[in-house]
Amino acid sequence: MHSRCVSAFAVFVCASLTACHQAEEADLTKAAQCVDIPDGQYFQFVDGKLVTVTAVKEEEREQPIISAQRIGRSLAGQGFPWLTINWDGQTATIGGIAPDEASRIDGFRNAKDAFEKDPVTGDTILRVVNNIEVRFEGVDVADRLNELFATTGYSWLRAEVKGNVAILTGTAPDLATKKEAYRAAQTAVNIELNSDETAFIAVDAISARGEEEPVGEALLTLNEQPGLIDCDNALFETMDDQAIAFVDGESIVDNSSKPLMDALTGIASLCREFEIEVRQHSGGEPDGIDAMSLSERRASAIRDLLSIGGDRDAIVARGFGTSSPLDSSGTPAARARNERTEFIVRERAD
Repeated sequence: MHSRCVSAFAVFVCASLTACHQAEEADLTKAAQCVDIPDGQYFQFVDGKLVTVTAVKEEEREQPIISAQRIGRSLAGQGFPWLTINWDGQTATIGGIAPDEASRIDGFRNAKDAFEKDPVTGDTILRVVNNIEVRFEGVDVADRLNELFATTGYSWLRAEVKGNVAILTGTAPDLATKKEAYRAAQTAVNIELNSDETAFIAVDAISARGEEEPVGEALLTLNEQPGLIDCDNALFETMDDQAIAFVDGESIVDNSSKPLMDALTGIASLCREFEIEVRQHSGGEPDGIDAMSLSERRASAIRDLLSIGGDRDAIVARGFGTSSPLDSSGTPAARARNERTEFIVRERAD
């Protein structure tokens, strides 16, 4: 402990470290009082008031292992309990076994942001290393599913796996058999792959004699790291002559649109490096319901479903109500045409 002079009227003289016995000789500092100040404290004006501030000693700084544990707990709360964190004060190494490729990407991105934006680690971090592994590789998942399809009587059914998207292909003898195979494949994906919270998506790209192009056809042209134009084209082709059906007057997607939503979710998963904007338009003013509010809630419902496979932070929901009609004639055909969902793909802001 040591003594310094402190006075609201003589702060500038005190700041010059004038000794207490010297302060008595100066008229300006006669009102000063001698106080004991612990080592490691200094004075600072805060909101017009003179307050003491305690300096943090180097040995009192948060140790790297404590920082790693703290950030790890935060990431676990964000949905990444499988991440492992190592931090030596300069380099952060992110490891763990991700349930799928999409989770690996999201886990590393969130961990990197956590270290770079953290008030303790952000000033000292030099690099972040990605050592995350994936539990299921695409070829392993495909072989696993194809063997199962063969044993259940659908030897013509195949799975092409990209990331966490299982694209179901093959030619069914008829539409009824295709529907049966599609349901069986969805069950297989849920039981065999999704029992440990892994979010694999089964997409219908199965052909059937006498049927038009399957709803998931566009995903076959996407690779695991598609470009912006590829993603935009895939969404456009998938929505061509298609409409997302809702329960009348509600923001609940009708079950009849599940194959379409699975295909759109698969695209959102593969295109997670980009921002996707959902634009929902109303065909008219429903009885007793505000069209703008309804279209906003429907856009949000679509976003929620796409987020099962995509990155929710990169999906934007917007409702337009009746403000942007394609056909203003007011006929039933015009209302049906105006009732639509559009998707815009752009580079992510971050």
